[in-house]
Amino acid sequence: MSSARWSCCIRRCSQPWRLGHGCFLKPLLGSACTGLKTSGVRFGGLAWVILFGWATLFLLTGKPALMVILGGIATVVILLIVVFAAIFFRYRKLELRLLPTRIYDATLWVSSIAIVAVAGYLAFQTADLAFQTVANLIGE
Repeated sequence: MSSARWSCCIRRCSQPWRLGHGCFLKPLLGSACTGLKTSGVRFGGLAWVILFGWATLFLLTGKPALMVILGGIATVVILLIVVFAAIFFRYRKLELRLLPTRIYDATLWVSSIAIVAVAGYLAFQTADLAFQTVANLIGE
């Protein structure tokens, strides 16, 4: 491993708020790592926005249970993204040497269907609650 590669990695890791430069993978993957680069968008400020957003929500509502429910909704959205990515990479970007067994495919589809079903149920429940809340506000 060349020292130039490591110095590039160390220089890039000194800016951890820069996303997508793949510095920790560069020494391992070499030139194959170039596909991991993004436009260099900075996401460091997003951590502060989320922090102050949650703090403001708590101070305005004073309901930690609501925050737990909102966190669960965010987790469901992230799980849906993961399900989409797993299916996409399984059927569109898979190398033949990594071809999984039928059991893997079956468990992938069973878990994907279960996650989508729970997400659908949650969406239905959330929409129903939102409509009831709006109806109560309009009725008052």
